[in-house]
Amino acid sequence: MHTINKVIDASTLETISSKIALSKNDVGTLIIKTKEPVVFDAFHDIATMGRFVLVDDLIVCGGGIIEKSAELLRERPIVATHSPLISPKSSLVHEVERRQRFGHRGKVVWITGLPGCGKEEIAPYLERVLFDDGKQVFYLDAATMRFTLTSDLDFSPQARHEQARRVAEAANILLHAGFIVVVSIVSPFKEDRAYARSIIGEENFIEIFVDTPLEICKAKNPHGVYAQADMVAYEPSEYLVHTLTIQNKEFSVQDKVKDLLRVLSPVQDLVHVPPSLVWHDGAVSRDDRIRLLGLQSSKDPQGSRNKVLWLTGLSGSGKSSIARAVEKQLHQLGKLCYVIDGDNLRHGLNQDLGFTREDREENIRRAGHVAKLFYDAGLFVIASFVSPYASDRNFVRQLIGPDFIEIFVDCSLEVCEQRDTKGMYKKARAGLIVDFTGISQPYERPEKAELVLDSARETLEKNVEKVLAYLGFA
Repeated sequence: MHTINKVIDASTLETISSKIALSKNDVGTLIIKTKEPVVFDAFHDIATMGRFVLVDDLIVCGGGIIEKSAELLRERPIVATHSPLISPKSSLVHEVERRQRFGHRGKVVWITGLPGCGKEEIAPYLERVLFDDGKQVFYLDAATMRFTLTSDLDFSPQARHEQARRVAEAANILLHAGFIVVVSIVSPFKEDRAYARSIIGEENFIEIFVDTPLEICKAKNPHGVYAQADMVAYEPSEYLVHTLTIQNKEFSVQDKVKDLLRVLSPVQDLVHVPPSLVWHDGAVSRDDRIRLLGLQSSKDPQGSRNKVLWLTGLSGSGKSSIARAVEKQLHQLGKLCYVIDGDNLRHGLNQDLGFTREDREENIRRAGHVAKLFYDAGLFVIASFVSPYASDRNFVRQLIGPDFIEIFVDCSLEVCEQRDTKGMYKKARAGLIVDFTGISQPYERPEKAELVLDSARETLEKNVEKVLAYLGFA
């Protein structure tokens, strides 16, 4: 028995603050240290692998359930310490208590990219904005750490690995102190970022790639690392990350941080809410609803649980037609489903919005929250929105979680103009419509959509089959 966090009165379930040891028939939460590695699952994931008994000289002397591994040690390679007397210590202040004190969850925002990409300007400004909003936040700059914690390291590949590891460990410590940690680091090797993500936890780790052309990075740093050092190639991550695109040497740091805040807000409680407003959880959980609907538990990583299918693409690409056809097929399969169409939403909830960049952001923010209401109610949601900006789609992805399925309806601008079912492209070319995606506003193609549908070459029926097959219903 390594650490006793608290002793609980078995009859009242109240914490007995005066006791620091477990007596016979006592209940408590504690950390157990084993001599050898033990395979287990958390009880709430797989109950049979999350139970244990303690046996002393063939006599059962205790038992319990396993919540999780010690946070600061999870996912690390097993290594030997220099002394058998060294063992990890656990804080008596729980994560929930820190969250209640600070008013937000701890997170690590890992901002990565080439030297000179702009992360060095974005990260400290993000810290300033969060601090001014009352958040417990800390900016961890890898370059600055080379004067202190990593001053013994050079720039060889092995040293770069070690620097990224130390930065990740430092960020993890700050995370468990309740901080939002803003990290600025090149970290060119994907395995280093994956390691940081594994020890910090996917739910706590937000990777931001600042995508800036090499020519601009060099122009911003003419006499720096590019002139003096051999640069290693930057390896893209193999999992989904958020991307900030910078196309010019001079850019608005405020706008980029605004984009970041929109990505972070659904998972970090970063949106300011008046203290008079309190979130009320329903008495019926989402799991209760999906069981009633005959779906599998939300804890099932795949299964037939409900999803949010987010169809994105140019106007005229075929999103609405595919969405309606998928809805019809799911309905015939006995699945409760609903289409949220961008045009329809603009006739009601979003009728006050135009098509400027700011209004488009607000349009998708509202649509995302509407989709989440339907999703929490247990429905399959088929959302059809142009949603041209990657940051807006990533906002909804973070809001929904792993059941968000991005479907890119890929159709070239030329084909969409030829179709022009609403006559919008013709008006946009004539200057009668401003802020039109594909003509006077950009469309940012999804980089890692779960599903890509070629609506120019494939039939409607074929694309619907692909969606159903992805869901496991084909």
